[in-house]
Amino acid sequence: MLIENNEFNGSFYVIPESHKIYISCAGVTNKKNYAQSLKKQRTGVPRPETMQRILQNMEIQSIHGNAGTMAFHDCNILHASPDNISEVPRTVLMLVFNSCDNALEKPFSYQSPRPKYLRNTDASALELSQTCMQTG
Repeated sequence: MLIENNEFNGSFYVIPESHKIYISCAGVTNKKNYAQSLKKQRTGVPRPETMQRILQNMEIQSIHGNAGTMAFHDCNILHASPDNISEVPRTVLMLVFNSCDNALEKPFSYQSPRPKYLRNTDASALELSQTCMQTG
C-alpha cells in the first residue's frame, strides 16, 4: 500500500481459504480484458448463487493498513475491491509472481498474449540482491 488503505477508500477484500475450492466462473474473457478489468471485472467472476453458497461457510475479510503494508495471497483466492466512497484515492502497487515450474504458455483461448509491459517471459528464479539483504 503506497498510502493508507482503509474500509472507505476501496480496500482489498478476500475470502480466506477460498483458493482451496474450485469455483467455476461464467463468461468469456474479452480481448484486451486487462485494459478494463481493474476498473470493473465483468467476466470470469462467480455467479451470485455460487457466492451465496460460499458465504454460508466462509466470510469476507477486508485487508487494509498504513502506507508500506504488504499483503501476499494466492491468485486463486476470491478477491475484489469495493468502490472508493472517500475523497482519498486508493494507491497500491500490485506484483504478480509465478512459480518457475509454471512458465508462461500460449493462451488457451483465441487471444494473443498480454502486452510485454504486463508480462515477463523470463521464468528464471528471482534472487535477493546483496543490497536488499543489507538494507532490508
